[in-house]
Amino acid sequence: MLSLTLYPVLPSPARPHTPRCIALALLGLALAVLPATALAQPAPPQVERSLPQVRLTVVRGRVDVMPADGRSFAPALADTALARGARVRTGDDGRAEITLSDGVTIALDPQSLLVIYSNASPVAPGVAPSTTTTLLRGTLRITAPPASTAESIPIATQALTVFPGRSDALVAAELGGHVTRVAVTRGRMRVRFGTNEYVLPSGRAVREEVGRPPSLMRALPRAPQWRRAPSTRALSFGEPVDVEGIFGPGPRVSGVNVTGYRVDIARDARFRDRLGEQRLGPRETQLRFRSLNPGTWYVRLFALDPDRFESSPSSVARIEIAAPRVDPGELPTATAAGRRASLVIPQGFYCSLDGSPWMVADRPRPLDPARSYALRCGTTADGHDARATTLAADQVGPLVHTVRFSPPGAPAGGATAASTLSLDLSDAEGRPVSLASVEVSATEPEVVVEPLRETDPRGRYTAGVRLPVTVRELHLRFVINRALTLEEAVEVPAVAFAAPVPAVRVAPPPVQVQVIRAAQPFRHPEDEEVPTDEDE
Repeated sequence: MLSLTLYPVLPSPARPHTPRCIALALLGLALAVLPATALAQPAPPQVERSLPQVRLTVVRGRVDVMPADGRSFAPALADTALARGARVRTGDDGRAEITLSDGVTIALDPQSLLVIYSNASPVAPGVAPSTTTTLLRGTLRITAPPASTAESIPIATQALTVFPGRSDALVAAELGGHVTRVAVTRGRMRVRFGTNEYVLPSGRAVREEVGRPPSLMRALPRAPQWRRAPSTRALSFGEPVDVEGIFGPGPRVSGVNVTGYRVDIARDARFRDRLGEQRLGPRETQLRFRSLNPGTWYVRLFALDPDRFESSPSSVARIEIAAPRVDPGELPTATAAGRRASLVIPQGFYCSLDGSPWMVADRPRPLDPARSYALRCGTTADGHDARATTLAADQVGPLVHTVRFSPPGAPAGGATAASTLSLDLSDAEGRPVSLASVEVSATEPEVVVEPLRETDPRGRYTAGVRLPVTVRELHLRFVINRALTLEEAVEVPAVAFAAPVPAVRVAPPPVQVQVIRAAQPFRHPEDEEVPTDEDE
């Protein structure tokens, strides 16, 4: 029953009675007698808060992903987005790194299983989705950006929930998450265990178990220290190199015993691309890595206590295993000029070619083709640790060569012909290769090739050749400077035989015969002279 009391509206002496006042009074009376349900309006639906973005950024070894729709696990791909309810599983050699929207990265160790936003069931209308990522088993390593201002996204196990904030920490779920170990190595982390909540500072750890009271914080071991870090530079001519270093325990912490060490080695400073890890005993002080390939490597150590809690990492040792390399040249093309091969010296190394002064990594050193070089390199300017090797001629090319034959001349005797062989040598940039020692031989035994000699222009070598008239292709083998061998199949021009010229028969000039016919015999006047006494 609605009770309503009416009070008369009397005109005020200061405000005379007006129709507007009557209208307001009637409106108030109407609102008073309306049911309360008539005023209720449907609440606007709450907009579901969008989930923070999660990306699988790094995949190493065997890593599988189960999508949120319940399909089976499939091999994971790096740089892919993960939806709510997706599961990430690492194998015996698998490692994965997941980046959250607040900049926090989660690195999963082998044999781990993580659920993204653990509540995979449909979200009720008006209820914000869960943003808690759950570690079902295994170990994850949290790295937070130092200046993050975003809201911390929680990470949970069956036993507890942590809020990374700006801390670096390790979270390990054992016995299906029934037992959880948490260790903070940088910053501080908020931990919620049941109805209790506390802050875990750097250098401290806890081990919480479902159904038990909160545990006391314990101190972590101190980080190991390098006594003699591995050499920052090691020389290699392409072969693997052994690396050694000496370390020792950090300052002792009261009540904390070191039961061993873990050694990480990776190809990057963030230890994403890890080669693997080593376990060392508590009394070991020397580490050794066998057969590291040329490249840059990073090494760090962790101390372990009896409950397998880890210290913060030691300082990172950077090892550069470098090999001077030959940058191969390029042959010229129709649209681009050629380029000679060159020697590239790594930063911080010293090299000498054929006894020249020590060179540093200021620019590539061009190399001449068709010859070998004696190379010495080291890590100091005095060369006390220098090592020697040889750059073979086939490494310092390319060599541009052209073989030509002049048309063979007329055969002598009809069986063999004479020709001239021409060999042009130049580097990829067009400079002639002069003063070279060139030996040539033919696979055809009946072919005779004279020694090659350099002529003008420079870089051209010629020789006489005698070959059968029936040979149409020669297989030649050139040995240049006794270091580089070239084999070439050359087509021989056809022998130009001279056509026989028939002999021209010249007719003798006609003989003119004159017949004299006379009645009187021919007489000589001297026959009629009378001889004198002197003649007698």
